[in-house]
Amino acid sequence: MEFIPRSSSWREKILVTILGGLLIIAGVIMLALPGPGWLTIIAGIAIWGREYRWAWRLERWFKAKIPRRRPRSEPPADQAPKE
Repeated sequence: MEFIPRSSSWREKILVTILGGLLIIAGVIMLALPGPGWLTIIAGIAIWGREYRWAWRLERWFKAKIPRRRPRSEPPADQAPKE
């Protein structure tokens, strides 16, 4: 997978930069106050990832670290199936 900037104009790049920055600032504030701080920071980085290679790579790193969910039909590995 290769990084490709998605904005077509300088206005779009400015909008992405401002929106991502506001989300990151709000997320940092929410780390001290009640709210989904880390989720908001990751959302801001994901928005920046549309335009900046370093944010795109950081977003990919976050996605690799988040554990994947198992399908509901599959029992946990440490539990034996009930009969």
